[in-house]
Amino acid sequence: MRSPSFERRRRKAQSGGGGTRTTRRRRRRRIEPIHGEAIRANGAPTGSEQEHGVVHVPGRVDHLHPHPLLLLAHRALGLRVHPGMAWTVVNLFHFAVTYHFFHWKKGTPFAEDQGIYNTLTWWEQMDNGKQLTRNRKFLTVVPVVLYLIASHTTDYQHPMLFLNTLAVFVLVVAKFPNMHKVRIFGINAGS
Repeated sequence: MRSPSFERRRRKAQSGGGGTRTTRRRRRRRIEPIHGEAIRANGAPTGSEQEHGVVHVPGRVDHLHPHPLLLLAHRALGLRVHPGMAWTVVNLFHFAVTYHFFHWKKGTPFAEDQGIYNTLTWWEQMDNGKQLTRNRKFLTVVPVVLYLIASHTTDYQHPMLFLNTLAVFVLVVAKFPNMHKVRIFGINAGS
Protein backbone atom coordinates (compact mmCIF):
# COMPACT_ATOMS: atom_id res chain seq x y z
CA MET A 1 0.00 0.00 0.00
CA ARG A 2 1.38 3.38 -1.00
CA SER A 3 1.37 6.40 1.26
CA PRO A 4 -0.70 9.51 0.41
CA SER A 5 2.46 11.60 0.02
CA PHE A 6 3.80 9.12 -2.55
CA GLU A 7 0.55 9.38 -4.51
CA ARG A 8 0.74 13.18 -4.51
CA ARG A 9 4.30 13.13 -5.83
CA ARG A 10 3.33 10.61 -8.52
CA ARG A 11 0.40 12.77 -9.66
CA LYS A 12 2.62 15.86 -9.78
CA ALA A 13 5.19 14.04 -11.90
CA GLN A 14 2.51 12.84 -14.33
CA SER A 15 1.01 16.30 -14.71
CA GLY A 16 4.37 17.88 -15.45
CA GLY A 17 4.50 19.97 -12.30
CA GLY A 18 6.68 19.34 -9.36
CA GLY A 19 10.35 18.46 -9.18
CA THR A 20 11.44 19.52 -12.66
CA ARG A 21 11.94 23.10 -13.68
CA THR A 22 9.30 24.42 -15.97
CA THR A 23 9.65 27.10 -18.59
CA ARG A 24 7.18 29.32 -16.85
CA ARG A 25 8.62 32.33 -15.17
CA ARG A 26 7.25 33.64 -11.97
CA ARG A 27 6.14 37.21 -12.19
CA ARG A 28 7.38 39.55 -9.54
CA ARG A 29 4.50 41.18 -7.77
CA ARG A 30 4.88 44.47 -6.09
CA ILE A 31 2.38 46.18 -3.85
CA GLU A 32 2.26 49.91 -4.21
CA PRO A 33 3.08 51.99 -1.15
CA ILE A 34 0.21 52.80 1.18
CA HIS A 35 -0.70 56.44 1.86
CA GLY A 36 2.25 57.84 -0.07
CA GLU A 37 5.00 55.99 1.82
CA ALA A 38 8.33 56.12 0.05
CA ILE A 39 10.15 53.16 -1.46
CA ARG A 40 13.86 53.39 -2.10
CA ALA A 41 15.23 53.38 -5.65
CA ASN A 42 16.32 49.75 -5.34
CA GLY A 43 12.76 48.71 -4.40
CA ALA A 44 13.45 48.20 -0.71
CA PRO A 45 10.78 49.57 1.58
CA THR A 46 11.30 52.42 3.98
CA GLY A 47 9.47 53.28 7.17
CA SER A 48 6.90 50.86 8.52
CA GLU A 49 7.08 48.24 5.76
CA GLN A 50 8.94 44.95 6.01
CA GLU A 51 10.21 42.94 3.07
CA HIS A 52 9.15 39.32 2.71
CA GLY A 53 10.63 37.86 -0.47
CA VAL A 54 9.53 40.03 -3.35
CA VAL A 55 6.16 41.09 -1.97
CA HIS A 56 6.13 44.19 0.19
CA VAL A 57 3.72 43.83 3.10
CA PRO A 58 2.85 46.84 5.22
CA GLY A 59 4.03 46.44 8.80
CA ARG A 60 0.92 48.04 10.28
CA VAL A 61 -2.35 46.52 9.08
CA ASP A 62 -5.33 47.90 11.03
CA HIS A 63 -8.06 46.00 9.21
CA LEU A 64 -6.94 42.68 10.67
CA HIS A 65 -7.83 43.64 14.25
CA PRO A 66 -11.28 42.39 15.31
CA HIS A 67 -13.94 44.63 16.78
CA PRO A 68 -13.74 45.02 20.59
CA LEU A 69 -17.26 43.61 21.06
CA LEU A 70 -16.25 40.46 19.21
CA LEU A 71 -13.28 40.11 21.53
CA LEU A 72 -15.57 40.53 24.55
CA ALA A 73 -17.99 37.90 23.23
CA HIS A 74 -15.09 35.55 22.53
CA ARG A 75 -13.77 36.00 26.06
CA ALA A 76 -17.25 35.46 27.53
CA LEU A 77 -17.60 32.20 25.62
CA GLY A 78 -14.13 31.18 26.74
CA LEU A 79 -15.05 31.72 30.38
CA ARG A 80 -17.76 29.10 30.15
CA VAL A 81 -20.34 31.19 31.97
CA HIS A 82 -23.15 29.25 33.64
CA PRO A 83 -26.35 29.44 31.53
CA GLY A 84 -28.31 30.89 34.45
CA MET A 85 -25.81 33.69 34.85
CA ALA A 86 -25.83 34.33 31.09
CA TRP A 87 -29.63 34.58 30.98
CA THR A 88 -29.61 36.87 34.01
CA VAL A 89 -27.13 39.15 32.25
CA VAL A 90 -29.33 39.14 29.13
CA ASN A 91 -32.40 39.94 31.25
CA LEU A 92 -30.67 42.79 33.10
CA PHE A 93 -29.20 44.19 29.87
CA HIS A 94 -32.67 44.11 28.28
CA PHE A 95 -34.07 45.82 31.37
CA ALA A 96 -31.48 48.61 31.28
CA VAL A 97 -31.84 49.32 27.57
CA THR A 98 -35.65 49.05 27.52
CA TYR A 99 -36.14 51.17 30.62
CA HIS A 100 -33.78 53.86 29.39
CA PHE A 101 -35.25 54.17 25.91
CA PHE A 102 -38.95 53.50 26.55
CA HIS A 103 -39.59 54.78 30.06
CA TRP A 104 -36.91 57.38 30.81
CA LYS A 105 -36.10 59.16 27.55
CA LYS A 106 -38.54 61.94 26.72
CA GLY A 107 -39.26 63.78 23.52
CA THR A 108 -38.90 62.43 20.03
CA PRO A 109 -35.85 61.74 17.89
CA PHE A 110 -37.51 63.59 15.01
CA ALA A 111 -37.38 67.36 14.67
CA GLU A 112 -40.70 67.79 12.83
CA ASP A 113 -42.94 67.60 15.91
CA GLN A 114 -42.28 71.20 17.06
CA GLY A 115 -41.75 70.00 20.65
CA ILE A 116 -45.28 68.69 21.30
CA TYR A 117 -43.91 65.39 22.69
CA ASN A 118 -41.19 66.88 24.90
CA THR A 119 -42.97 65.84 28.13
CA LEU A 120 -43.87 62.29 27.01
CA THR A 121 -41.66 59.20 27.17
CA TRP A 122 -41.26 57.05 24.10
CA TRP A 123 -43.59 54.44 25.63
CA GLU A 124 -46.32 57.07 26.09
CA GLN A 125 -45.93 58.20 22.48
CA MET A 126 -46.20 54.67 21.06
CA ASP A 127 -49.35 54.03 19.01
CA ASN A 128 -50.48 57.62 19.62
CA GLY A 129 -51.10 56.86 23.30
CA LYS A 130 -53.61 54.03 22.67
CA GLN A 131 -53.48 51.35 25.35
CA LEU A 132 -53.37 47.55 24.97
CA THR A 133 -52.38 47.50 21.31
CA ARG A 134 -50.54 44.56 19.77
CA ASN A 135 -47.21 46.39 19.94
CA ARG A 136 -47.61 47.21 23.61
CA LYS A 137 -48.73 43.68 24.49
CA PHE A 138 -45.74 42.17 22.70
CA LEU A 139 -43.30 44.54 24.39
CA THR A 140 -44.88 43.65 27.75
CA VAL A 141 -44.59 39.89 27.18
CA VAL A 142 -40.88 39.98 26.19
CA PRO A 143 -39.53 40.87 29.67
CA VAL A 144 -41.83 38.29 31.26
CA VAL A 145 -40.50 35.55 28.96
CA LEU A 146 -36.92 36.61 29.64
CA TYR A 147 -37.68 36.55 33.38
CA LEU A 148 -39.08 33.02 33.19
CA ILE A 149 -36.07 31.76 31.23
CA ALA A 150 -33.55 33.48 33.50
CA SER A 151 -35.27 32.34 36.69
CA HIS A 152 -35.61 28.75 35.52
CA THR A 153 -31.98 28.47 34.40
CA THR A 154 -30.73 29.83 37.75
CA ASP A 155 -32.85 27.22 39.59
CA TYR A 156 -34.61 30.06 41.42
CA GLN A 157 -31.54 30.78 43.55
CA HIS A 158 -31.66 33.85 45.78
CA PRO A 159 -29.40 36.57 44.36
CA MET A 160 -30.23 35.98 40.70
CA LEU A 161 -33.93 35.47 41.37
CA PHE A 162 -34.08 38.77 43.26
CA LEU A 163 -32.37 40.71 40.43
CA ASN A 164 -34.55 39.11 37.74
CA THR A 165 -37.75 39.71 39.75
CA LEU A 166 -36.86 43.33 40.43
CA ALA A 167 -36.13 43.96 36.74
CA VAL A 168 -39.35 42.39 35.47
CA PHE A 169 -41.43 44.10 38.18
CA VAL A 170 -40.13 47.57 37.29
CA LEU A 171 -40.58 47.01 33.55
CA VAL A 172 -44.06 45.50 33.71
CA VAL A 173 -45.39 48.07 36.20
CA ALA A 174 -44.05 50.88 34.01
CA LYS A 175 -45.98 49.42 31.08
CA PHE A 176 -49.38 49.23 32.83
CA PRO A 177 -52.13 51.35 31.22
CA ASN A 178 -52.80 52.97 34.64
CA MET A 179 -49.22 54.29 34.66
CA HIS A 180 -49.73 56.37 31.48
CA LYS A 181 -48.26 59.86 32.14
CA VAL A 182 -47.74 59.01 35.85
CA ARG A 183 -44.42 59.89 37.51
CA ILE A 184 -43.92 57.98 40.77
CA PHE A 185 -42.44 60.22 43.50
CA GLY A 186 -41.83 62.84 40.82
CA ILE A 187 -39.02 60.78 39.26
CA ASN A 188 -38.38 61.94 35.69
CA ALA A 189 -41.04 64.65 36.08
CA GLY A 190 -38.83 67.50 34.88
CA SER A 191 -38.71 68.45 31.25
